[in-house]
Amino acid sequence: MDVSANLFIALDCGELVGTARCNYAKNLDSENLDYYTKLYQIEKVGDVNPLCTSITGRFMVQSHFRGKGIGLRIMEALYKQQLLDRIKFDFVDAEIYLVPFFEKLGYQTIGKIDYKIYESNTLMMLDLLNLKHLEKVRSPFQCLYRNLLLSS
Repeated sequence: MDVSANLFIALDCGELVGTARCNYAKNLDSENLDYYTKLYQIEKVGDVNPLCTSITGRFMVQSHFRGKGIGLRIMEALYKQQLLDRIKFDFVDAEIYLVPFFEKLGYQTIGKIDYKIYESNTLMMLDLLNLKHLEKVRSPFQCLYRNLLLSS
């Protein structure tokens, strides 16, 4: 999946302190597309995928940099790029301690992912274009949505 991934990073004095990886389903080969479609239950968004669907993973911020807005800035950059690339739905598998963070951004829990070699994670989905939901949860993404899509 990483060959065609969009990588978002945060640096502090040249040191990597945070990252997220985002893959667009439309860029996956058929074998990987089938695997990730099943794993992330992408069919739950209907028949708009894979052209408008992405999978975000490898989101992390070094522990001593947490709580400083770095994770938020990484996710805002990712969201903005997704909007520019006409992505409508993003899926993420969140560790339990990250669920509240993703909920504040507008992600909704849709299930669990049970990996064979890792412990299970919470499967979450963001409808990038659902402004009403972004407003309801007071997502910081609502401002990016308005600035990018409503001002054009």
